[in-house]
Amino acid sequence: MTSTTVLSSSFRGVTIPGKMMTLRRLPSGMPVPKFATWKDGVPDLAVMNPEYFRRALTGRLCWICGNKLGRFAAFVGGPKSAASGHYTEAPCHKECAEFAAQVCPYIVTGKNMRRAVSAEVCEMLETGGDTNNPEVFGITISDDWSFDRSTMLFSLRNVVEILWWKHGRPATKEEACRAAVLGHAAVVALAEQQGRPPSTVRSFLKDGPYPKQVSAA
Repeated sequence: MTSTTVLSSSFRGVTIPGKMMTLRRLPSGMPVPKFATWKDGVPDLAVMNPEYFRRALTGRLCWICGNKLGRFAAFVGGPKSAASGHYTEAPCHKECAEFAAQVCPYIVTGKNMRRAVSAEVCEMLETGGDTNNPEVFGITISDDWSFDRSTMLFSLRNVVEILWWKHGRPATKEEACRAAVLGHAAVVALAEQQGRPPSTVRSFLKDGPYPKQVSAA
């Protein structure tokens, strides 16, 4: 791997956050996120590193850059995750999430799939997470969240803001609204399937794609 000291502070025209400048790089110059799994000196960005997951969880570290998180944390996921507030991936810094939203193949193309989600986790995601690879992603900022070891899901109790992205660019208002409608509808449909009244569903997107701050329960 090339030393970061001689590499540009940007990748494909996107400024690399200062917190990510110490990460190892691909030959292309792209920083390798901390969650990547390494084998024979080659990173696999499609497989999440379970050892680092434990470290990030215990030390409250950014999923992408590995530095300490502050009061606010960013969660990246599709409309269903944004509506339900349930995520499989650990939180990161807002600036790291925004960088990933512009260069990460999984987010930008809307076609690549992560291979770290097991069948068991897919079943757990019936609580309201995204198992597919949506075209529109939301970066949800929260200051109140927790991790449930029994379901292996991160659950948000408060949402400060949601930033919507599509194919490496900020989503238009129309795209964000459509994503919010689909996400909310999916969570409501799941509740009905489980025999729960829609009125009992807590959806962060019920009032639209840009919810006002929700008071922590």
